[in-house]
Amino acid sequence: GYLLGIVLPNISGDFFRPTTIHYWQNHLYGLALAILGLSLAIFPKPTKKDLRNSLLIFLTYFVVVAFIDVWFSYDWENDGGCDIFFLNSSMYADILHIGFVREDPFIIKMTDSFGVEHRIYYLYWMVIYVVFSLLMTTVYFATIPIYRLVDCYKKKAEV
Repeated sequence: GYLLGIVLPNISGDFFRPTTIHYWQNHLYGLALAILGLSLAIFPKPTKKDLRNSLLIFLTYFVVVAFIDVWFSYDWENDGGCDIFFLNSSMYADILHIGFVREDPFIIKMTDSFGVEHRIYYLYWMVIYVVFSLLMTTVYFATIPIYRLVDCYKKKAEV
């Protein structure tokens, strides 16, 4: 996640704005800690059960965030509304060049009792979920050789 944030930053404006410095500081520290954690073997080796559990936790998180985004993003175009995980903005659609999934046949529109329209971009959200799940799975399989390499260095150090 941190690496994606570094490769595809979501910042605007001057580099020396406090929010921009905060963004880079968080993402660079997070990446550095993840690399240190892997290289020093601080974390136990992940198993397929860990991968399954992380995908289930991510699904739970995603559903909760989607619900919050739908409920609190009543006027996204004019007011900004709520955009946790960028589910209401077109950031991911622009990056992946799939803007058509945010258009009318793929949107569920609901109006509540106050007359407020809520939108569910179901196909767009499914694409986001699948892409991030594939990225999580890729990271899982990428860490296995790193742990093997650390084990080799530990064996050499013991001899």
